[in-house]
Amino acid sequence: MASKSARAQDLAKFEQRMTEFALDNGLTFLVLERHEAPVVSFHTYADVGAVDEVRGITGMAHLFEHMAFKGTKTIGTRDYKTEAEAMAKIDEAFLALKAEQRKGERADKARLEQLRNAMKEAQEQAQEYLVHDEYEEVFSREGSAGFNAYTSQDATQYIVSLPSNKIELWMMMESDRFANP
Repeated sequence: MASKSARAQDLAKFEQRMTEFALDNGLTFLVLERHEAPVVSFHTYADVGAVDEVRGITGMAHLFEHMAFKGTKTIGTRDYKTEAEAMAKIDEAFLALKAEQRKGERADKARLEQLRNAMKEAQEQAQEYLVHDEYEEVFSREGSAGFNAYTSQDATQYIVSLPSNKIELWMMMESDRFANP
């Protein structure tokens, strides 16, 4: 078992090797250089988790974690503008369907069927613009390992390791994920 002074010395050496800097937008980086292998590992920590959710709509932090893997306005879509229009039609049909359903026994059965079909058609149209799993595939093609994420009570975290010559790729992908969700 290591003594307390040995552990403290190891921590002090570790801290000396750590560099911290922040961008103008507040994004803080902690960098620990290790030259034993040509690999860079990224661990993005977002200070939001389940504790930030509102009673009655729990699970949203975890849902957003998964949505961040689906892509952005530029990654995971063939035509974001047209896809967004199709998704708006899904929302419109869904809201109209729910409004008709709230009528209960007075709901028009033919109208309900028409709205279900409109929603299905809009969903199929939106699907035409999706590029499934493109966000992960970009990293995979470039040699990633450990591509993952998780949400806890107080944080959402994204993890990936890449060859060290792919730092700029990670920066582009991560900035796009946060700027254009």
